[in-house]
Amino acid sequence: MSQRLPTATDGLRIGAGAGFAGDRMEPAVELVNHAQLDALVFELLAERTIALAQRRKRSGSGPGYDERLPA
Repeated sequence: MSQRLPTATDGLRIGAGAGFAGDRMEPAVELVNHAQLDALVFELLAERTIALAQRRKRSGSGPGYDERLPA
């Protein structure tokens, strides 16, 4: 990823991805290493992921969120 901020005349290269909490991270690493991006954005807290986390919380078997996410 570039270290400088783009100017108004520069293009902005954005990589994006979506998935569920158990998806692999290797494709994102490939984007970072090879796509020359300015920004990388992910959406991974889909409704199914949140519902399953809440089910674990209510049953006492989990915290109610994906533990791989920083607190």
